Amino acid sequence: MKRILNFFKIYKNSFFNRYSILTILIILYSLAVYVFFSSKYPLKTGNFITIAFIMYIFWTSLGYLINLLPKYLAYFIHFFIAVLTIVLLATGIRIFMEFHQFLSVGLLSFLQENPVYFWTYFNQTIHNIPLMIFLLVLAVILFNILKNKALQSNKNEIKLSFFLLAFSLIGIIISKHEYQRSFIPVDLHSFYAFYLNDDDNSLKAFQHIVDFKTLNLPDDTRNNKQKYNIVLVVFESLSRVPLSFYGFENNYTPFLHQWIDKEKNNFVLVKKAMSISGATDASMPALYTGVGPEESYNKLISAPFLWDYAKKNGYHTMIATSQSQEWKNLKDFIHDRFLDEYFYPEKLHLDLINDVGADDLTLVDTIKDVLLQIPSPYFFYYNTNATHGPYQDFSPKLSDFKGITNRYGKALYLTDKTVEKIVDITKQRGDYAQTFFIFLADHGDFIAKRRQRLSSFFKETLDIPMMIKVPEKWKETHPDEWTYLQKNARDLTITNLDITPTIFQIIFDQKPVDNKFFKGSTLFDSINPNRVIIALSTNATRHYDTEGFGIYKGNESFIFHDNTGFHLYNIAKDSLQQKDLIDIISPEKRAYFDSIYQNNEFMKAVYERHKNDFKN
Repeated sequence: MKRILNFFKIYKNSFFNRYSILTILIILYSLAVYVFFSSKYPLKTGNFITIAFIMYIFWTSLGYLINLLPKYLAYFIHFFIAVLTIVLLATGIRIFMEFHQFLSVGLLSFLQENPVYFWTYFNQTIHNIPLMIFLLVLAVILFNILKNKALQSNKNEIKLSFFLLAFSLIGIIISKHEYQRSFIPVDLHSFYAFYLNDDDNSLKAFQHIVDFKTLNLPDDTRNNKQKYNIVLVVFESLSRVPLSFYGFENNYTPFLHQWIDKEKNNFVLVKKAMSISGATDASMPALYTGVGPEESYNKLISAPFLWDYAKKNGYHTMIATSQSQEWKNLKDFIHDRFLDEYFYPEKLHLDLINDVGADDLTLVDTIKDVLLQIPSPYFFYYNTNATHGPYQDFSPKLSDFKGITNRYGKALYLTDKTVEKIVDITKQRGDYAQTFFIFLADHGDFIAKRRQRLSSFFKETLDIPMMIKVPEKWKETHPDEWTYLQKNARDLTITNLDITPTIFQIIFDQKPVDNKFFKGSTLFDSINPNRVIIALSTNATRHYDTEGFGIYKGNESFIFHDNTGFHLYNIAKDSLQQKDLIDIISPEKRAYFDSIYQNNEFMKAVYERHKNDFKN
């Protein structure tokens, strides 16, 4: 025992110094994040303690060696590590709140492919003076913790420190299998993101190659004055749960609530609407084209957009979005020969103030004159951004939030005011009575937080609002279609894939017949209540480091998640999907659901990549 005590006494600098304190702070921070926020990975106590000990050895031995350097060089490294640590911890919370994990390979790869996200968040942060001052103060405090008097050279301690450093690095590399399997400290999780990232971008780029000669488009004999304008508004990250007109008590959307109530005889609220993906860059191309995310890449890129059909039938086509179009080459994907007007923040030179979105109220004011002057009939698509995390809670165009204090409520109020502006513009044009208004979201917001949105196929992520306001004149001349619309909205599960053929029918005043691109069904006709609905977020154009799929049929949802396996729920009896029935599924039913994903290229690939990571 005496020899052991002497050993630690001699080499105390190699086992405890100020960098040991840094390790303890990082570990405590990581545990606090785990306790206060929802993690997508379990905390395996033995694994976490082992990895934490390895990181303790790494930082302690590294700290000893840094203190052997010349004073000012050591101070520079101390300050650099202090700043890097504060940035790591500050961004760690932000990333964890959104993705339920620290910096990952998938997120790093996404930032490399779409640098607009990095630079937007960087600019928003450095222009936040109070936050920058706070982070700088923390960095100075940490620097003063780390800096130490220069140590006298001790050959035995130096040798031991190098040995311990090498030992810890080997331990870090050996422990890499715990990445994406269990909760680990923020510093090591972020290190693995860089260490395991091979920058392999095998994604196919969005393209748009359409040959209208191969399409059998209807012959519409109406003149332009008889056609109906279409206003399509897609909300960003919005579930039904907070919306007052769906029965929830709040004052976040006063205009929409009052408008729907006033026009209740012409408004339809879909009771069970859902998106086919929790990812914008999978759900929106599906909405634009009617092609499901599980269908082939060639089918997606050769499908006409909604506004293409409109343009072919004499409509003026206009798109405006407050979201940046500098990622996923969206502006090249969307901007084709059949689009008359296309407005987005970069084109209008508007600042990005929330996530990668500009202020919606500013953007609508900017395009107001154009929207007032375009000829009828017109197809106008607007995409909001205020309700995307971290949620926009201010606007240069709005000073009074009517007593709303929470951030998400303010974002909803901003969105509501945006819709009010758009509706007012149609009234100023004088063709409000000749206009369809269609509202839905790209996907839901994360409510129950069982999984991160991009890899979740529970209804808490996929459920969305969907509302359609029809012109009184159309309702009178289309009684059968109006009846079908009401029945489908009341009784059936409707997806964003159904909006595409529905708008097609508005454009041509005829049901789509044998349209090879439409996976969904028009809401103006009978819909099979037992049809299969596929939810998927990874395919040829989109990868993510956690994945799965959802198969919804009638009252049943069959779900696969990469680290938990298969789940089965009866959503008629268990709408929150809490009671998993997978262990009592009949062989016949299991074989049926298995056949669906096994016969699809993308879903089968997801299963094959992860079939050894779960038990059932």
